[in-house]
Order: sequence, then structure tokens, then C-alpha cells
Amino acid sequence: MMPSDAASEAFRAILVDDDELYREAISGELEFHGFTVSAFPTGEQMLAHLDSGASAEVTVLDCQLESGLGDDLLPV
Repeated sequence: MMPSDAASEAFRAILVDDDELYREAISGELEFHGFTVSAFPTGEQMLAHLDSGASAEVTVLDCQLESGLGDDLLPV
């Protein structure tokens, strides 16, 4: 566990993957390395998150989402 002052300086990551097991595994790995992770099963949910004013330094994106939206999210 990180000290509270280090946690406030953690990098933020957004993860989008429709595979729940993969999403949980990658989220856990990113958190282990000090990232604060916001994970979403769809690109639409990620876009709503960003529209609410959220941001991140790192985005991990499944480019083969079932919705077919993966590649379309790259310019965002």
C-alpha cells in the first residue's frame, strides 16, 4: 500500500476492455505499479467518463471491442 501523499500523486489510467477477466487482471497490474485505474467494459462508458471531466495520463484500449468501437476511440 502506498503512503497517502504518494497516492495523491499517482498517475491515472483508463482501461477499456470488454473481457472482464482481462480487465480485472490488467487493472490489478496497473494498480500494483501505482496507477489509479478507471476501467470500463465499453468505449461508450469511457467517453461518458471523459465527458464528465475526468482525465488520465495513460489509456489502455482493446482495439477489438465487441461494439466495434475500439479503433474509433484512438483520436479521443
